[in-house]
Amino acid sequence: RTRLRLFYSGYCKRVLWPLFHSRPPTTRDVVARARQPPIQGQFCPFYKGDDDESADTRQLWQAYVSVNRAYADVVHDVAEEGDLIWIQDYHFMLLPQMLRALDTDAKLGFFLHVPFPSSELYRMLPYREEILHGLLAADLLGFQTYDYARHFLSSCEIILGIETSPDRIEHDGHQTRVCVCPVGIEPEAVRTRAKQTSTTVAIQRLESQLSGRTLVLGVDTLDPTKGLVHKFLAIEELFN
Repeated sequence: RTRLRLFYSGYCKRVLWPLFHSRPPTTRDVVARARQPPIQGQFCPFYKGDDDESADTRQLWQAYVSVNRAYADVVHDVAEEGDLIWIQDYHFMLLPQMLRALDTDAKLGFFLHVPFPSSELYRMLPYREEILHGLLAADLLGFQTYDYARHFLSSCEIILGIETSPDRIEHDGHQTRVCVCPVGIEPEAVRTRAKQTSTTVAIQRLESQLSGRTLVLGVDTLDPTKGLVHKFLAIEELFN
C-alpha cells in the first residue's frame, strides 16, 4: 500500500502531473520547503541542491520503477505471441522499455493522455533520461496534439542528443513512430444514446424541475491545473 501511495500520489501526482501541465516548482515552493523540516510521509517533488536528486525524490522514483516493473511482469506472463500491447498514460512511461527487455519482438504502442511539456520544462524533471528511454522502446507513440509531439521530439534531441524526424526516431537500432491522434468520442454511440426513451424522460424531468430558472452547469475535477478559480471569476463577471 505504501509503494502504491508513493507511486500514484507521489511521483505521478506530485512530480509528473504538475510539470507535464507546465507547473514547475516556484520560488514559493522552495521557500516553504526551506522553512519546514521534513515530515514523515510528505515528499519534495523536485531535487534539492546540486546533486540533481534528494532522498525524497529517489524514494518516489523507486516506487514508480517498482510499480512499472510489476505491471511489466504481469503483462509479459499473460501476453501471447502477436499480441498488440497498448500502454496508456504517464503512469507507465517505463513500461515499454521493460516489456521490450522481456520480449524483443513485442508489439508496443503508447498513448499519452496529458500534455508533454516543452524541453525547457522537461529538462527540470529528475530521471528525465530514463523516462525518454522508456518511451522510445515503443513502436508507436501517440500524442494529443502536434505541439506535444514536437515537445517530445525536441526533448529527445536536447537531452539525449539524438536526431529525430517529424514522425519517427531511430535509436539503439530501434525505430519509434510518433503520431498525433487526439482522443475523441464515438458520435454514433452518443447519438443513439440521446434518442433512447430513458434519455428523453430524463430531459423532460429536468425541464420540469428547472422551469423558469437558469442553470449554470460545470463538470470539472478538483485539480489545480483545471482553472476552477478562473471559471468562477468568469461566472461572476457574467452575472455582473
